[in-house]
Amino acid sequence: MVDHDPEVLDELLQRGTKLYAVGRTTAAVAIYRDALTLAPDNPTVRYRHATALWHGEHHAEEALAEITAIAEQYPGNAALHHTATQINNSLGRRADAATAARTTLAADSGHTSAWHELVLAHGPEESSDLRGELERRSRPG
Repeated sequence: MVDHDPEVLDELLQRGTKLYAVGRTTAAVAIYRDALTLAPDNPTVRYRHATALWHGEHHAEEALAEITAIAEQYPGNAALHHTATQINNSLGRRADAATAARTTLAADSGHTSAWHELVLAHGPEESSDLRGELERRSRPG
């Protein structure tokens, strides 16, 4: 663990978040790289850097590798597995996307976006059962 000033790290994270939110993802990547020099093992910094890489610089492979590594450390974190699902779907890796979606749903069965990504990962014939299950789960009461 690198010794760092938590206020500096917080400031970098805030700046990166603001840049990312307004679509300046390449600038956010640079800020998150600076944050990584202060806290290379911090899962929040690593996650934000990876998602900015994916969205801003279109480095899906690098982002997926980092998200997968973080998810291995935090296997019950639905958000990490869901991001892996999205990246895999964007790369056309449907089987990997389906596996990651099911892992997301094991951690949070009500994660509607994960159900959506799981349906996307399957072909039209295979996804009809999934659509039906999602519809049943989304009905009130």
